[in-house]
Amino acid sequence: MNQLRLAGTPGRLAAALSLILAAGCGHQPEAVADWRMVDRTVDRFTDRPPGEEDVEGADGFVDDYDNAQGRLIRGVNGNISTKFPADGRYEVELDACRSSWAHEFSWSVDGGPFEPAASCLHTVRLTEGAHRADLIARGSSGDESRASLTLDVQDLIVVGLGDSFSAGSGNSRNGLVSIDYDQVHCTRTGRSGQALAALALEKADEKTSVTFIHLACGGARATVGMLGPHNGQPPQILELEQILPAGQAVDFVSFTIGGNDVRFSEVIEQLIGEPDGPLSILDGERTHDRIQRQLVDLRETMARVAACFGSGFEGRPCEVTGPSGRDDDTQTLRIPRIPLRAQDRVVQVTYPDLSTRFVRDAAGNPVLDASGQPRTETCPSGAVNSPDDLLDGDPDGLINGRPPRDVRSPLISGSEWAWGGTVMLGLADPAPDDRIPSAYAYTPEAGGAVVALPFTNTLNSLALESRARFGWTASDRWFRDSRGHGYCSPTQDNWFLRSIFHPNVAGYEGKAQGLLAEAQRLGLKVN
Repeated sequence: MNQLRLAGTPGRLAAALSLILAAGCGHQPEAVADWRMVDRTVDRFTDRPPGEEDVEGADGFVDDYDNAQGRLIRGVNGNISTKFPADGRYEVELDACRSSWAHEFSWSVDGGPFEPAASCLHTVRLTEGAHRADLIARGSSGDESRASLTLDVQDLIVVGLGDSFSAGSGNSRNGLVSIDYDQVHCTRTGRSGQALAALALEKADEKTSVTFIHLACGGARATVGMLGPHNGQPPQILELEQILPAGQAVDFVSFTIGGNDVRFSEVIEQLIGEPDGPLSILDGERTHDRIQRQLVDLRETMARVAACFGSGFEGRPCEVTGPSGRDDDTQTLRIPRIPLRAQDRVVQVTYPDLSTRFVRDAAGNPVLDASGQPRTETCPSGAVNSPDDLLDGDPDGLINGRPPRDVRSPLISGSEWAWGGTVMLGLADPAPDDRIPSAYAYTPEAGGAVVALPFTNTLNSLALESRARFGWTASDRWFRDSRGHGYCSPTQDNWFLRSIFHPNVAGYEGKAQGLLAEAQRLGLKVN
């Protein structure tokens, strides 16, 4: 179990030592004052396998530690949220280490009495907002020098909601598909794209700290997950409302959602197990038509989600069900909306593109298009891995509540990849007027007549709709950046785990980069 350690860095300690050594040389002291926020989203330990203590030293991923749900129980409540201070005061480090010829330091904050510091670094606890700090630096002869500074104390609240593509499923603390997650039932990990982005934001600006609230859960839907109980967890929006201190606005919240609402894992099983999966019957309905119906339902559910953020949507109340987290809990609660710094600080992220690879010449070099960009092509027909337990983001040994199918020669055809890349994941809205469907021309695997499949939405076009509809940021960066890195791409290009059709390490790093680009566009500091 890791305790959150906030000791000074070796460089600053060395600076303090040099001040002490220099203070006795008879020079006049010169006070230099600086300050920084103490980090709250941290990476100070390297992950070790289950049963072993993590070791000192950063590994590039968010640590798990005691949090808003109490003391850390690894695998049960890891990476929920750094505890908010009960009194609203955040740790700030006052820094006199660049002062010259001084060995004693005293600080006054907001006109209060001067208090001696144990070294050139002095930690105080302050509320958010503007403050003044005054420094007295004394030399060995008793001479003094003074300096003043103003501080703008700010803690950024960064939130990760959503499903397995947000929780980090497949990228656990010690292995790609191992069960060593910070929160096992949700396959939630400090290695998710959201966590990586939060850590980068923390490191980017020493004048702000970051409180990262990580509530995404594998298998979550907009219905059961964000608005209702899932995997023994209360609705994510309710959890967030309970964790946030009263009146605190969220600076950046991101999520992927909707894949499980259209039963992504069932669709993958159908594509693998049935010839011409989009035309096959699933639960008494053609698979393609079933998805289109579910997308219509998802559009209405997202209106209920939007009602819970910032200025809301259409004056609807924010309502969630199942506060206990039990699946049979049907109690409905009406809760306050989640305060936002601005409405566009909600970032709905499109899903990445699994369906394409880069075109390469006979020597293996990328083929460029007329604009100088690498060309991509749809994955051809070919063998795929039999789906693993985590295909649905739920580590219960089942896929969609059933044992994994025993498919003798699992494959997905080129026609099925093309359908998935367009009808499931395409960015363009196929029918701006839903009353007038577009038609997708599906070519059966065995040849024969092309089948016209009517469609009005895709999973990603619905996500992009949130910009105009809700005033959110709709980010297609992950989809665009993942083009060419799909399921069938060679190892050096691949962004996906073939056994669970989820991102690998590179895929989640790609998501983090897209989130940071959006954060920078919204005014947050990014290195």
